[in-house]
Amino acid sequence: MTASGNDYTLDLGNVLQGSALSDLQLFIANAAPLGSDSLISGVTVSSGNGFALTGAQPNLPVAPGGEYDDLYVQADTTALGANSEVLTFSAVDTNDTGYLGHLPSRLRP
Repeated sequence: MTASGNDYTLDLGNVLQGSALSDLQLFIANAAPLGSDSLISGVTVSSGNGFALTGAQPNLPVAPGGEYDDLYVQADTTALGANSEVLTFSAVDTNDTGYLGHLPSRLRP
């Protein structure tokens, strides 16, 4: 995985048509220390093709120090040529008072 600002690229390299690839598991982590706010997050596909995304909408806030690990990307190896997909992660800071604050997207490779 390579990074350029807040944009990250995961290059799977050359894949033979029809190859069976394992699903890629992604995590959304709340790196805040215990006692901090929770994280509400979601993932949307904004452009591209050749991949399927499942688990993009966690149903509960991610507690401080916790993670959401039910996010998977499946590559479609039936099509010839280069494939790419743009995933957008959105994050909202929340706490028990009802506060909601949108956070900048930051990914770590």
